[in-house]
Amino acid sequence: MAADGKLDEAIAVAEQAAALDPSSRPISSYLQQLKAAKAQKLNPQKQNEQAAPSKASEATAKVKQAGVLFQQNKIAEALALSEEALQLDPNNTDAGRYVQTCRNILLADQKLKQARDLNSQSKIDEALALSEEAHRLDPDNTLAVTYIQILQSTKHLKQAASLGSRATGRSGGRDRRGQKDLAE
Repeated sequence: MAADGKLDEAIAVAEQAAALDPSSRPISSYLQQLKAAKAQKLNPQKQNEQAAPSKASEATAKVKQAGVLFQQNKIAEALALSEEALQLDPNNTDAGRYVQTCRNILLADQKLKQARDLNSQSKIDEALALSEEAHRLDPDNTLAVTYIQILQSTKHLKQAASLGSRATGRSGGRDRRGQKDLAE
């Protein structure tokens, strides 16, 4: 209580000083700070309740900004804002959805880059598996769908070529039925 008493004394002195010099900005600013400190000490619960809605509204504003960035395909920036919003308001479901969606999109893009690298190394099955995983993470990713189709076609063409070379392969001048090749 002694601290409250000193705060009251400081307010009384500041009010007297303000009365003597009403145009003094430093005195009026100091008086406002003292009154705010007293109000917070008298009712800290109310102060926290007032801060909560502002955090929620700040989170909502960040989610709206994240939505704009998302529409502009600035996924990493949208993710960062969504994560900030979620820290401000862990109950903000829109922020949670944006965080999950953005993470999935970024992870899918990473998987597609790995798939391209594997494809260039002729590791078609592994590239196809990564492309399919990217599509599961981000079903709207048309590049993943296209890449899956290309890789499946490549795989089928290689299989057909392999079967074709075995079917036309000649051993000892004889065809598949064991008959002598006429071209010899």
